[in-house]
Formats: sequence, C-alpha cells, structure tokens
Amino acid sequence: AEFNFEVGQRIHERVSSYMGTPTILLLQLQRYRENGGFPSDLGASDRNAFFRLNDAFMETYPQFQSIYYGLEDGVFAGHGFSSKIANYREPGHSGYEIVMEDDGDAASGRAKDESMEKHYGACVNSTVGGEIPCLMNTGGKYTQCTAMAPSSSTGPLFEDGEEEAPPLFDCLLEKCTDEASQRDCDALTNNETEHSECLANIKWCSSYIIKEAFDNETLGFINRGTHCIDRTGVPSQTLGEVVQKDSVKLGNCYYKDGSTLVHRDRVGDFAYCGGNGKICNDTFVGAYESFDYDPRVREEMKM
Repeated sequence: AEFNFEVGQRIHERVSSYMGTPTILLLQLQRYRENGGFPSDLGASDRNAFFRLNDAFMETYPQFQSIYYGLEDGVFAGHGFSSKIANYREPGHSGYEIVMEDDGDAASGRAKDESMEKHYGACVNSTVGGEIPCLMNTGGKYTQCTAMAPSSSTGPLFEDGEEEAPPLFDCLLEKCTDEASQRDCDALTNNETEHSECLANIKWCSSYIIKEAFDNETLGFINRGTHCIDRTGVPSQTLGEVVQKDSVKLGNCYYKDGSTLVHRDRVGDFAYCGGNGKICNDTFVGAYESFDYDPRVREEMKM
C-alpha cells in the first residue's frame, strides 16, 4: 500500500500535541509556583490554592480524566477519576498502631500515638454518613522510615549533617541512588565551579520502606477523601453551591444514598490548617468517601 505522507503528518501532529500537553501544564504550574502562588510550596495548607488553579486546568484540558500531585510526605491532591470531585490526603504515615478495647470493636479502639487519633476517626460511611475508624485491612501497604530526622524545627535533616532545612519529612533525607547524587563532590574541592555544580546536582530522597499489614496486626491509616466541590474546584458542602456530577448545575453534597446531606466538621490540628498546632474544622468539608491510599505506595485499598 502507498504511504500517505499527509495523513502520517497529521497523525504525528496529533500525537505530539497530546504527549506535549502534560509538559506544558507542568511548566505552567512551575511558573505559578515560582511566582509565589503557593506560600507553603504545595504543602498541605496550599490545598485550596492548588484546587482553584487545577480546576482551571481541568476545564482547559478536558482530555485528561484527572490532574493531581503527590509529595514525599504523603500529601495527595487533585481533581478527577470521577466528574466534579476533589481528592485529598493529609501528610504522614499510615500503619500506626491501634490499641483495642476488650470487646475488640474497632470503633472503641484508639491510636497508640495520640497525634494519630485525629486520623483514626476521620473515615466516613459513604452510604449514609457518620464517621468510622480508618482501620487498615490485612495486606494494606504503608511507609515506615528507615532513619528518623531530628524532631526539632532547626535540626539537620540530611544524612551528612552539613545542611539544615525545615522539617518537611520525619524521615531522614539521604542522597538518592542516581549517579549524580552519589558522586563524591569532596574530591572536586580544588575546582570551585565543578564542586558547586556537583553539589547543585545532588538530589535528596526520603528514607523509608514500604511495608504490609499482617493479619495479626491492628493498624490505622490516613485516608484519602473524595470531596464535593464548588464552582472554583474547592471542597464544599454549602447548600446550593456544590457542582453536580456530570453537570454545571449547582446543588447539594449528598452521600451515596442520594438523600443524606454531607456535613463534616471534624476538629483537629491537621496539616491543612496551617501547621504549628493550628486547629480547624474544614479539612474534611464535603468528604463523602474514604480510601486507604498513599501516593508513595500507589496502590488503593478498599475499606
């Protein structure tokens, strides 16, 4: 058969356009980030700022079913997988120990680490509402630090102890395994330019392993919530201001029974609130479903 060059050229253009769009989108996000659009550098407290920008991306690039990001501290935020919803996960490690009462009822259990108690009770019955324990199933995956960073706000986070940085992770940061990061920069001290370039090319990775929950363990997880959103893409449960699925009409946020209104106001010092012990009650606003999901594991576990 004779090759039609013009048809081939059109196919090449369409494929190039489709494959190139994610790069363009990332460059736009990077530029917005550099311009100070995310005061916390896309940390948890920047959730709503990202959702407003991402809503514009979702409208501009309808060919993508979902646009999202995940961080090495466990934060996950994005729109998609279903029409007109937002997904969000707080930072931190799942797999925290649950102390059960004598009756063995998960609802009466508590997190051994008191700081995780706010997460243990944050899951929700997606059918009729009501908070339920975030109890990990057997086989659930979670991250565990192999080396812990100092708990102080000013202590060094890097394995060589030569640099200091804000405690973005509780796992010690170590040099990644790529060739540039493993290069011995100390051997280049006689050449200041080459030495500086070597240091600039070092990438740091959070030191953790992925573990699996065994059937003799009782562990909790940090849930990824699915939220109703308003017309700006921000989680909402305000009556008359929620964008309806597969529509541009506004209405209310319901659980899956279609009649029970979502009203979430769990109080806690969540990272979304702003950190440093700040307390808020809108972290789970509009969240009608919970999943055991960690972007570092990339495996969703059903409750």
